[in-house]
Amino acid sequence: MAEDLVRFENVVYRRGRKTIFDGLSLRIKKGQTVAILGPSGSGKTTLLKLIGGQLRPEKGSVIVNGKDVAALSREELFELRRDMGMLFQSGALFTDLTVFENVAFPLNVHTDLSADLIRDLVLIKLQAVGLRGASTLYPSELSGGMLRRVALARAMALDPGLIMYDEPFTGLDPIAMGVIVELIRRVAEVYKTTGIIVSHDIEETANISDYIYIISDGRVIGEGERGFLREDQSPRIRQFMDGLPDGPVPFHYPATDYAEEMLTENQKVGWFNFD
Repeated sequence: MAEDLVRFENVVYRRGRKTIFDGLSLRIKKGQTVAILGPSGSGKTTLLKLIGGQLRPEKGSVIVNGKDVAALSREELFELRRDMGMLFQSGALFTDLTVFENVAFPLNVHTDLSADLIRDLVLIKLQAVGLRGASTLYPSELSGGMLRRVALARAMALDPGLIMYDEPFTGLDPIAMGVIVELIRRVAEVYKTTGIIVSHDIEETANISDYIYIISDGRVIGEGERGFLREDQSPRIRQFMDGLPDGPVPFHYPATDYAEEMLTENQKVGWFNFD
């Protein structure tokens, strides 16, 4: 049985007065591609930042490769991140560097390899995403799909054991989305990496994931292999899966009684008195 690469143990994280995670627990095994699904504001990107050590939990533990991330020194965290790749939603490429230079960046920072060897590795990664011919272009010259593919090549540059994908399909046309879906699948198969995908795109994400977590209200509200999404009839999961505007997650933000507020004379005067 595969061991856990990432483990959240009763994690509590708050942003100001808002509780993002309230006792969140989950496990991601080595070699799996795991989807983290949930409504907007449920903390999916925050989860990735906790794994990478950009944020620290208020309570509980985030364990990555057997190490408590919050307890690591700056040097230890830097070493842990060498085995992580990140595909940001925006691509997050350096705008003043070429495609080649963007992919070479982590190799230059984290290794002592020769320039010739770095060149060969960069070309291998660009070939893998179909953009070796675009190596001299700048990000401003690329389409949205191409930007995402270069970002994936950069995330793969150090052959990490873990690649995290933050909304990898957002803003892509169907062809570009199909390319990214296929590349994520191929990376998992060829490089045997562990993948964590946070996304709103249920069908595309579920089709390339071995295991799925749905998070809401600070906790895991459902989990299982891809088929469970169609079978689970709990109201929260059905609202998310079926895109229902009202349900356990209400349409209306909490407010006082509507009729009472509309008929309160003092409030009416306050709204329209601009003197």
